[in-house]
Amino acid sequence: MKHVKRALCVLMALALLVCCAPPAALAEEAGNEAAQTMPEESLPPETREETEQPEETEPEEPPAAEEQALPQDLDLTQANVSGYPVIQTAGATSALYFNEDNPILKTIAFENSAENFANAFAPVKEPMTEAAKKLDWNTVVDCLIQFVWNWAGNLQMDENGNSVHPGISRNSGSGWTQGEIRNNRAMYFYDWRLDPWDLAEGFDRYIDDIRQRTGKDKINVLVTSGTGTMVLAYLARYGTDKLASICFNQSMHNGSGLMGQLALRQFSMNADALGYTHTFDIFFMEDIQAKAEPYLKWLYESGVMEIGTKLFTQASKLITDRIYDEALNPIMFMMPMFWAYIPLEYYEAAKLSVFRGDPKYDNFIDGIDRYHYQAQAFSDELLREAAKKIKISLWCGYNLATIPLVPNSAVHSDNLVETFRASNGAICARWGEKLPSYYKQRVADGHNHISPDRLVDASTCALPEQTWFSKNQWHRGEYNYEGWYQWFLETTNLSVFENERYPQFMEMIQHRDSNPTEYVPLTLPVSTWQSRLLDAAYFFLKCWRFLIKMAFWWLG
Repeated sequence: MKHVKRALCVLMALALLVCCAPPAALAEEAGNEAAQTMPEESLPPETREETEQPEETEPEEPPAAEEQALPQDLDLTQANVSGYPVIQTAGATSALYFNEDNPILKTIAFENSAENFANAFAPVKEPMTEAAKKLDWNTVVDCLIQFVWNWAGNLQMDENGNSVHPGISRNSGSGWTQGEIRNNRAMYFYDWRLDPWDLAEGFDRYIDDIRQRTGKDKINVLVTSGTGTMVLAYLARYGTDKLASICFNQSMHNGSGLMGQLALRQFSMNADALGYTHTFDIFFMEDIQAKAEPYLKWLYESGVMEIGTKLFTQASKLITDRIYDEALNPIMFMMPMFWAYIPLEYYEAAKLSVFRGDPKYDNFIDGIDRYHYQAQAFSDELLREAAKKIKISLWCGYNLATIPLVPNSAVHSDNLVETFRASNGAICARWGEKLPSYYKQRVADGHNHISPDRLVDASTCALPEQTWFSKNQWHRGEYNYEGWYQWFLETTNLSVFENERYPQFMEMIQHRDSNPTEYVPLTLPVSTWQSRLLDAAYFFLKCWRFLIKMAFWWLG
């Protein structure tokens, strides 16, 4: 029993790591690699000085046309836009700094790293261990709360959405600085705690700056994870006049059910999701993920995980309220950006759960309402209207459950964002099942939008011809897609059916010891006697797991 209690403490610490951190696109880590994959483009040529021509000379040949921006009336939805600069947005949970503009006083305010996590946990490790040995759960909770404040306390904001600790900003990362242009590409950094509706204003100024410095009238935007909220807010406020294209990469512009359920305190370890989690991968703990995967799968299939997660959920109820009231509410739930990650169907109930009608939060609520009711509520319409004027694409992951900390985490996702939200409407099979053989795609548009593995029907997406799906891709903010993005910029016939190398459904292959990522067209594996035998074994384990679930139901 003593070892079980210790294990519960470790699991709760991991849960807190996931819960109190805002969703991470973790784009910063891929910045240098992405720079190498972008097209080489020179800045506009210098303006030639005009000189007087001598009289009575033969007319000269007209000078070669200089590189110019595409005409304003050109259909950008099917144009080569690779000549325009690319602004790549940095993701959430990237490092924030105090006094970033002063090299002498600059210090880290927050960094989502293993080192920062270890430093925050070190002061409470010993007292927490001793308290767990004595089954002193109040002291254990005290230590967990102190750990959260050690780790993320600098992120705290007040009831008006202003930083409690002034001087925090983000203007650089991964060797890049704000405004720097390399190979026709620039990064955009920002304080990801702020409201996306307000951030869109600063993003518009940055677009103007890059346009002026490159001499181009339009910009390509490569969106990452949480910054999809800022870009959707930008479309709602400013439209597409300054844009040539947008790629929404595993974007959270429609929120994440994980965030909505956490805001409602629906904390519950989900065995179905835990058995197929890639949570370690998205936090850059690939070695742990590789070692844990086979054990997690067999624990799940055998039903042992069902029992363990039930015990963990029951134990966590003893401490959930204190952790929310003393740590999560004053830190995570006071960040305006966090609320943009909550889907509309959870939003009003979540506000009531967190703010409880207290009038001191009225200004804060008025601010966060803008994104939901002027942008997220019109997400489909904003994307469809934008796609009539510029290139739009969405890239989504599927076949992974979300982080297993809420009841409804066993759904297709990239481990953080549900596939149907990131894709603006795809129909996904129930977890662990396939679309029936008799299933017909919901929208008969003359094209096949059902995935070869019969897990996704993309015909219901807001933009079914411009939405790509990558099987087994976790939320890591990939950028190169083996040349897909370059093709997206250059093609004059943007469609999921245009290039056989880049069909609508692909699969991410992870080579942990060599090239980290490979994307291949999705095909079904060839059945062998070994695979059929393994399928039979999983079928019997599935029956056994069903019996265990029925036993829990019978016992209440």
